[in-house]
Amino acid sequence: LTLTFVSQILNLMVIGWVLRSLSVFLAIALVVIFQPELRRALTELGSHPFFGSAFEKKETIEEISDTVFELGSKGFGALLAIEREISLKPSIETGVLLDSEYSKELILTIFHPKTVLHDGGAVIHNDRIVAAACIFPLTQREDLDRNLGLRHRAALGITEESDAVVVVVSEETGQISICHNGVIERNLKPDQFRT
Repeated sequence: LTLTFVSQILNLMVIGWVLRSLSVFLAIALVVIFQPELRRALTELGSHPFFGSAFEKKETIEEISDTVFELGSKGFGALLAIEREISLKPSIETGVLLDSEYSKELILTIFHPKTVLHDGGAVIHNDRIVAAACIFPLTQREDLDRNLGLRHRAALGITEESDAVVVVVSEETGQISICHNGVIERNLKPDQFRT
């Protein structure tokens, strides 16, 4: 900025032209370098309280809680993304569209290890299961525990790009985790999960 100011005062046309040309490349470089941070900032512009209005109902939270803890006790791995304000359409399009009413039995069937839809995640919106077998983007963070599997990394990845709340059931341990805003809370007990 100082060089640009000096070149304009002293009427140094060549130096001014070089600085203007470099400023375009600098602007592009900043966007490329800070892309994850810019995406996250834009995502947070549309964020609202932790759960959207459809999932504030106590009965719905109870139903999801019962479902995920039963999945954990049966040793079924699961990945449930609860869509809020920001659409998960790109991830939904990678899966199988269901558009069915939420039920514990359907979720247990989807994530049964011998079913076709058990790989990937399910997307829930307004008390409906929108799609299953969806592929979520993986987080690129390198500071994570090496014991975290692909389900947990996918859960973190989708919450880094949207305001979704993602529930992960570990197939190996049966532990329940919640991811939101790029943060994971692991090994939750039923009361902690409901809170």
